[in-house]
Amino acid sequence: MTRKLLLLSVLQCIGIGLSAQQTTSPRKVELKPIKSQTATTSGTTVSTTGQTQDSLAGETVEHLNSVIDAIDSKVAYVKTDEAESKKATDSGWFIMMARQREILVAKREALIQRQNVTK
Repeated sequence: MTRKLLLLSVLQCIGIGLSAQQTTSPRKVELKPIKSQTATTSGTTVSTTGQTQDSLAGETVEHLNSVIDAIDSKVAYVKTDEAESKKATDSGWFIMMARQREILVAKREALIQRQNVTK
């Protein structure tokens, strides 16, 4: 008897939940535009709105060094595993990491140069 009551109450709850979902009106969703695209040239970023932004703002030499070291460590680790090294080579991962490293080194050098100029 109690199993029947429990089953009945569960079915009623499910039925109420389903009927409540059917009667509610759909929510309005506000769509927001994607962030404006930017082009980077020599350490400054020019957005499509025409405003110039500093791409080095908030960066530190220590942070850039740690990211460069992390890339170097990860590349070295992947090269030690033959299967992972093959996957990384086939997918172009090593090339992507080399490009990313070059970008970070250039940022680091620009930041060091900027710091030396402001002294």
